[in-house]
Amino acid sequence: MTTSIQIIDPVVDNRWDAYIEGADGSSIFHHSCWKRVIEETFHAQPLYLAACDGAAGILGAMPFFLTRGILTGKALVSLPFSDYCDVLAREADEFGALWGRALDWGREKGARYVEIRTRDRGGIDLASYALEKRKTYLNHFLKITGDIAFMEKRVIEKSYKYDIRQAARNGVVVRTGMGEPDMRQYYRLYVMTRCRQGLPPVPYAFFKNVWEVLSPAKMAYLFLAYWLDRPIAGIVLLRHKNCLYALSASSDRAFLDKKPNHLLWWRGIQLAVELGLEGLDFGRTSPENKGLRFFKTRWGAEEIGISHYRLEMKGKNGNGRGRACLEKALPLVLKKIPFRALGVIGKIAYRYM
Repeated sequence: MTTSIQIIDPVVDNRWDAYIEGADGSSIFHHSCWKRVIEETFHAQPLYLAACDGAAGILGAMPFFLTRGILTGKALVSLPFSDYCDVLAREADEFGALWGRALDWGREKGARYVEIRTRDRGGIDLASYALEKRKTYLNHFLKITGDIAFMEKRVIEKSYKYDIRQAARNGVVVRTGMGEPDMRQYYRLYVMTRCRQGLPPVPYAFFKNVWEVLSPAKMAYLFLAYWLDRPIAGIVLLRHKNCLYALSASSDRAFLDKKPNHLLWWRGIQLAVELGLEGLDFGRTSPENKGLRFFKTRWGAEEIGISHYRLEMKGKNGNGRGRACLEKALPLVLKKIPFRALGVIGKIAYRYM
């Protein structure tokens, strides 16, 4: 069978989403709606490749965006601003054709390297294509089975059950976000959390676009935890196929003793059960973040590796050392920056990360 590689725009070519809906390993990050969010927020140049058969049916797909970093230069990444983007190719020949076209396009655009961020689920051996594993993260995935009573009995540890009840006794109430004003409330909590972590916040436009693009199709949900009518924590969830994805969770540290986060994650599990879904993706976690790993695994979530594979296009990236130093120093600097200034810094920084 002859395979051709086509560059397509998933927003206008419905073959892409039709393929994504049935492809093993596909996620919200492959969907055309996610392309719109990245493109409209960060103005990065997309490259969406499809391996097609003679009848123009899609056999495999690889989405990329061309990013521009101050220290790293241009890079072709699958997929930036996403937890992961698994390789969607059933056969090595399909992947090889897609990968070859991506390399050609990357060289044409002057990319310093090409990177694939994927869960370690078997399949194509990326190392055989000279791709080097550069970073490793963890994905936490909770299988949803049975009704909510079964999930509570099987999944929730005794201490978490107590924390959920304690949050209710403390007067914490979870409300469903209904529009952009609620998303702005969430963004305030998000910036507070990033400030505490010493990390630049993504611009508000990202969350605004997530809401405007995904919520009309019931692919985005926002829950806010209130105490005395004050928002003290929130969570943004995305839906695709049979799974919920935790995009972002934030809180006001001054009210953590009210246990709002436990109530919010329990609401996410309840939503997955209500929608008849099969899983809740708790998102990406650094292996060194033992506290967050402990929190997620105690919900019954399974740890799955996420690897960043990279192929250098112009020899070793000479700015790697400088980037490592910046990443080490950045949290210390950002923790001292006034809260109100962080939003502006994030808006500028993410144009070049």
